[in-house]
Amino acid sequence: MQSIKQDHADPLHGSLTLRWIKALATSLRPNADMEQKIDPTGLDAYKPAEVALRIAAARRRQAERYAEVPQYMVNADAEGTVLQKYATPNAEGQALLLEIAERFGLTARGYHRVMRVARTIADLADSAGVERAHIAEAASFRLPTGQIRSQPRNSRKAAAAAQPEKMAMANDSRP
Repeated sequence: MQSIKQDHADPLHGSLTLRWIKALATSLRPNADMEQKIDPTGLDAYKPAEVALRIAAARRRQAERYAEVPQYMVNADAEGTVLQKYATPNAEGQALLLEIAERFGLTARGYHRVMRVARTIADLADSAGVERAHIAEAASFRLPTGQIRSQPRNSRKAAAAAQPEKMAMANDSRP
């Protein structure tokens, strides 16, 4: 009796399955926007009911904020001048964001993504504005750990951060 060989052209069968899955995962990895390692021992501090309340409150704040702009419902939708209006950080936060953008070569998409996530973190913290800590936390999801300074650095970049209109042109470039 002849042995039946599996069809190796079908990626779901045979010895190619594992290689196919690894290739698929590798091809999708560069498209992952955010990454965060979680320490499972620290999860006991979060109670699901409290987290759900914070999320609901943040969603209400976002709904109120974007009520006048019908095409936007949440921070993730904001772009251009709307993003600039609601997610621009304070001077220290702007200085950090510019430093991160220059040091790590953030694209305009990455820069705006950090702004959106920082606005959401500020909403979860019940903060009216985006601050340096919110920018640092948002950037920590995009950058390797240990790469963000917790204290501002005195430099020309920090002085330039007081002029957010420089970055407003980048925000207005989206259609």
